[in-house]
Amino acid sequence: MSQTNDPVAGGWYFYALRADTGIFTSYLNDYPKVGVWSDGWYMTANMFDQIGTGFGVRVWALNRSQMITGGALQEVHFDTCTDATCDALLPANYHGTTAPPAGAPNYMLSATPPDLLKMWKFHVDWVTPANSTFTGPTLLPISAFEPVTYQVPAAGHHAPPRHPQLSFDEPVAVSQHGLLRIAVGFAHRGRGRQGVRALVRSARTRRRHQCLSVRHLRAGRWQSPLDAQHRG
Repeated sequence: MSQTNDPVAGGWYFYALRADTGIFTSYLNDYPKVGVWSDGWYMTANMFDQIGTGFGVRVWALNRSQMITGGALQEVHFDTCTDATCDALLPANYHGTTAPPAGAPNYMLSATPPDLLKMWKFHVDWVTPANSTFTGPTLLPISAFEPVTYQVPAAGHHAPPRHPQLSFDEPVAVSQHGLLRIAVGFAHRGRGRQGVRALVRSARTRRRHQCLSVRHLRAGRWQSPLDAQHRG
């Protein structure tokens, strides 16, 4: 963690967080993703059993206010997806100058082909960590998309031919997994009223870079996708 706005000469704080603890002891943490939120940094990772076939996902909240001042590392984590019905959760990252309102949970999404997003809410309580909650998933139907799903070759074998319409840097084995952060926007509506929130989640599919869902939050409920088929 940079101690000042000068990352070259301003000094750094160094932290280490062990991932393979609890039910995931000796597991390998893979595919880590980080999102910035008003009350901390949120991180996720797939957890793979290095010996057997065990699998799951661990999600963390990190106390940003302590880390940027060199204080002790404080984290809260939850484990999910141990039944392999979900993977690769992507944490939300807020955009713009308006931060999420106090107490707003961090949203995490996982895509399930061909037409579903699963959403979890992670609320952290730094005063009483035991009161932190991780709830979901909420099922969000979307327009159908087609992921690229090639079988990963065994060691020593050549990779299967790439799809002719894909670029050479296409992540062919996990293309439905999010590589870009979930963009969440907030807007003031005046006199302290709750702002409208928009959530955008995208991924690479056979149609290249495809926006899987754009949703607005009104009256505490996520509305139907505005357009789930934008392409770049």
